[in-house]
Amino acid sequence: MYIRIEIEIDSTTGHLNLSQAKYISKVATLLKLNEGKQLTTPMDSNIQLKKTDSPNDNSEFRTIIGILLFISHFMRPDISHSIAYLARFTGWVSNETLKAAQRVVKYVYQTKDQAISFTSSSQQELQVFIDTSFAPNVDSKFKLEDIGDAEKIRNMDLYSISGYAVYHFGNIIAWGSMKQKLIALSSTQPQKYLQSAKTWIVS
Repeated sequence: MYIRIEIEIDSTTGHLNLSQAKYISKVATLLKLNEGKQLTTPMDSNIQLKKTDSPNDNSEFRTIIGILLFISHFMRPDISHSIAYLARFTGWVSNETLKAAQRVVKYVYQTKDQAISFTSSSQQELQVFIDTSFAPNVDSKFKLEDIGDAEKIRNMDLYSISGYAVYHFGNIIAWGSMKQKLIALSSTQPQKYLQSAKTWIVS
């Protein structure tokens, strides 16, 4: 499988650098998203997107999400959460959601020279770093007792989001972001769920 990865070896330090700069530059140019103001993050941390009232087929959004999932899977852990979040709106794409996806492409283009670097290390332990949020999309007026009210929670997203990064010999080898399958009733429950999933992540 051709995954468009550029490999650079520094003979002096022995570092191995992997990137997709040329591929990112090409797709951003084709999408006409290779210009714009300087971005420091792939997505606004306070963004709250919503699905449209009726389903739609936005081909540009589907194309962008497909490209970004490919890039994120092989080379860019920094956009994992943003893409996992945006992908949920496929088929229900608003103008705001499309603009958010376009912003990620612009961010990736502006940071296309970032690379994953592999170095020799005496750190032989497999390290797993995990974190989770507690129902990040809950409306500020929502109360836990509302969970029993089907009408109130029908269109709400109450699932917590988990993220992980796995290191071996001091080098990152796996990463991801995912929505938890259970609705947590406290801020400690998502952490317990993620701890139980840790075995699955490294297996």
